[in-house]
Amino acid sequence: METKIGILSLPTELILDISQYLNYPSIVALRLSCRHLNITIAQPAKYTMADLLEIEQWPAYHHVKYRDGGTKQPYAEVDYFACYICLKIKQAINFSNAMMRGKKGKLSDVLAPDRHGRFCIPCGISTGSYIRGSSFYYGGYGVRQGMVCVDCGLFKDKPWNANANVRRCEECLARYQARLTMPRFNPRFFGRAAGSWRTWR
Repeated sequence: METKIGILSLPTELILDISQYLNYPSIVALRLSCRHLNITIAQPAKYTMADLLEIEQWPAYHHVKYRDGGTKQPYAEVDYFACYICLKIKQAINFSNAMMRGKKGKLSDVLAPDRHGRFCIPCGISTGSYIRGSSFYYGGYGVRQGMVCVDCGLFKDKPWNANANVRRCEECLARYQARLTMPRFNPRFFGRAAGSWRTWR
């Protein structure tokens, strides 16, 4: 009867030597294969956007590639994408549709340089790539339109009943409209001297 030899039958020193020649995604995949290797092999300290672009192609993060028929648009909470600024893999709900399609999408060439410049909505706001008042579709499949509020600078869903020119969120819009109805200070009703209530002539 033949004895099957697997990687776990190798000496620990040899496993550690093998892991030194693996890139970051391969080490992560090897550590996830079983508890023994997760303990034996140390977590690599540094990774790059290229590593995340390789990991986001794994079946657990790339449902659109393995989806039978239907749309090829990413689903908001099922598909994941990498951000080059925060170096994290996040759900599609955190990315604009422009960042998930074409040359920046997952279905493009793996070596496409545009994929290395993909960023999430929070990082786009913090770095000024998405300026206040801008609006765009996000989250992939389905129709979601968001905007960066011109007053508070937060990313909010754009109300569907709102005018196309609305650039404020509902809270800031209510405060703005309340300010418009308030009486304004008119300096013509006050005199030049302090305490004088004479009208300027």
